Order: sequence, then structure tokens, then C-alpha cells
Amino acid sequence: MLRYLKKERVQYINTSITIDKMKRDKLSIYILLFGASLVVHLFVFFDYKFLLESWSQPKNWHLQSYILILVSFLISALLIFTKKLRLLLLNIKFATLVLIGYPLGEYLNIETILLASIILEAVYYIPKLYGGFLSILFILITFLNQKPVTTWGVSLNKPDTHQLLFFIFTSLLILSIAIFLKTIFKKFEDSSFNVNRLDNAVKELTDINLDFQNYAAAVEHEAIEKERKRISREMHDIIGYTLTNQLMIIQAVLSLGEDLSPEIKKLLLQSQQQTNDGMAQARNALYKLREFSPDSEVGIKLIYKLVRTFEQITGIDIKIDFSNTPDTFGRVIDMVIYRLTQESLTNAFRHGKATKISIIMALRNEEILISIWDNGKGASKINEGIGLKGMRERLSSINGTFQTMTLNSGFTIRARIPYSIKQME
Repeated sequence: MLRYLKKERVQYINTSITIDKMKRDKLSIYILLFGASLVVHLFVFFDYKFLLESWSQPKNWHLQSYILILVSFLISALLIFTKKLRLLLLNIKFATLVLIGYPLGEYLNIETILLASIILEAVYYIPKLYGGFLSILFILITFLNQKPVTTWGVSLNKPDTHQLLFFIFTSLLILSIAIFLKTIFKKFEDSSFNVNRLDNAVKELTDINLDFQNYAAAVEHEAIEKERKRISREMHDIIGYTLTNQLMIIQAVLSLGEDLSPEIKKLLLQSQQQTNDGMAQARNALYKLREFSPDSEVGIKLIYKLVRTFEQITGIDIKIDFSNTPDTFGRVIDMVIYRLTQESLTNAFRHGKATKISIIMALRNEEILISIWDNGKGASKINEGIGLKGMRERLSSINGTFQTMTLNSGFTIRARIPYSIKQME
């Protein structure tokens, strides 16, 4: 039950990591849009300021226009943090565009630039179909709004045909590019999500396979134990029954007493003693057979079996060099090394996408030195997850040390475990 809950927790964490990554990707796009909006509004501000030098419009318009530019920029910031009000905010931002452009008359550049920012935000913040429709509506309204007007007694001309055509072309081009980029981003987002799902599936399959290996080894060990105990019981019954009958026959013959010659009686007594000794030796041998535990599945041999099985399943080329290591370091250390190797192989396959792995282990200066290298993609920044933290905790429990590093090619795990020669004796 605890193992099941642990797997459920790991699966939940993996799903959460995938969702968090998607949220980070979206937030990056939103921040990029905000940055583009900042550049646009700064350009509009300085363009408007430059325009004032040759403008004969009333000065009370200037402050109003600056305030509207600031409001438009603040709306761009609010779009990142709110979702339900985005449609309303975009309409308000477009209204500020209309108010900013109304007294500009034939000067269309500022409206074109501000509308480009609104189109980008409408496409990305609103679902693609509605965002595109809203952008076309904004373009149409802005186009129809370009006509001669009289404001505060000032007559304003409309832009000429070339400016209007350039405005339409530029706006539609920006809309097309925005929709294209949104589509590409959506496909990338879906692909990223599917890749993460496949990675999680590979992890689950790898874990299941390793669990199956452990289960198969346990079942095999249990089957051997049962068979050994069965054989010992049968041998005990057969040998015990036979020798007991033999002993009873000897005792029956000895009971004849005076009818036996001294030589025969001496032989019978010797036979009786040997039978008793044989029964005692048989019991002792059967007891040892029953309690005997084979060493074929412990220590280095168990790691060899793990590596070869993993190599066959994944197709990864794994090189092993165990140098001067003994067959076993003891149950506790053997298990730590086994789990370290198991987790390293899994990470190299699942995260590193490795095709080659090298495992080196040696006993030097009363220390077990372990180095596991793979030619995978490595990581510029190593964030310890459940697996690496588990390795560190297991090694710490036996006073060992643990180190990870990314070299020019691949990923390396190094461990040191204190181990004296006396422990081998």
C-alpha cells in the first residue's frame, strides 16, 4: 500500500511539473508581449513629443494624450494578471487608441503602432478565432474613423489614400503574423505536453520493469528456498526412516544374547555406533542444507545481473569495471550500491537519453570508490529530485558521500563509501 501511494505521489509530482512548465512557457510569452508593448508605448511617447514641436494644436490636448498613452500601457500590464477581464480591458485600450488618434488628423503613424500592439495582445490573450475577429473589427473601426473632423475649432484633415492603404496592409500583415506565431506556439505547447507525457510514461515503464526484475529475483529466490526445504524434508524422512529401521534390526539381533558369537556381537555393536553417528551427521547436514542461503544473488553478482538485464531491455551499451572489489561488502552496503546503480541507470535512460554508460568501482585506501558516467545530454543546472535525494540519503546513512557533475559530454555520479579491510575478514 505504501509503495502504491509513493508511486501515485511521484506520478502526481511529474504531472504537476509538466503543468508548471506549460504555465512558465505561457508566462514567458505574456512577458514578451508586455515588453513589446513597453517598446511601442515609449516609441509613441517620443514620437508624440517630437510631433508637438511642429504642431499647432491646443496645449490642453497634450496632457490628455500623455495620460491616455499611460493608461494604454497600464492596461497591457493588467492583461498579464487577469483572465476574465481581458476582453473588457482590450476594448478599453482600443478606446484610448481612438481618443489618442482623434486629434491627430492625417498623422496615422501613432494609431498604426498602437493598433499593432492591440492586435498582438488580442490574438494571444483571446482564443484564436475571437481574437482574430476582434482584431479585424478594431482595424475596420480605425479605418472608418479616418475622416475630416473639426475639434475645438481646429479643422483636421484625414490621411491620404497611400497612408490608408499602408495602414490596412500593415495591420493585416501584423494580424497574419500574430495568428501564425500563435498557431506555432500552440503546436509547440502541445508537442511539449506530449513529450512530457511520453517521458512520464517511459519513467513509469522503467520503474515497472525494475520492480518486475526485483519481483522476479525475489520469486526465484523464494522458489529455490522452498525447493531446498522440500528436498531437506524428504531426505530427512527417507534417511531417518531407513537408518532407524536399520538400528532397530541391529538392536533386535543383539537381543538374542548368548546365541551370538563374540565376533558377530562386536560387528553389530560397531554397526550400531556407525548408524547412530550417521543419523547425527545426516541431521546436521540436512539442517545446514535447510539454512543455507546461496550467494549468487547478492553483492557484485546481483549488480551484474541488474546491469545485463537493463542493457538487454534498453539497448544501452554498458561497460563495467569492478577492479579489486570483493564479491560482497555486506548486506547494508550491497543494497546501497545496488540502489545507487539502479537509480543511475534509470536517470541516464529517462532523463539523459544516453546510449553509453560506464560503471567503475574500486576499493582504495579503505574506501569504496564508485563512478557512473553516461553520454547523455547532461544538465547546465542540476536540480536534485526524489531519485538523487534518495541516493544522497542512502549514502549518508552509511557515512558515504555523493557528488554529481556535468562534463563536456554527459553526466557523472561519484560516490565514496568508508570500508575497511577488517570488514572483509
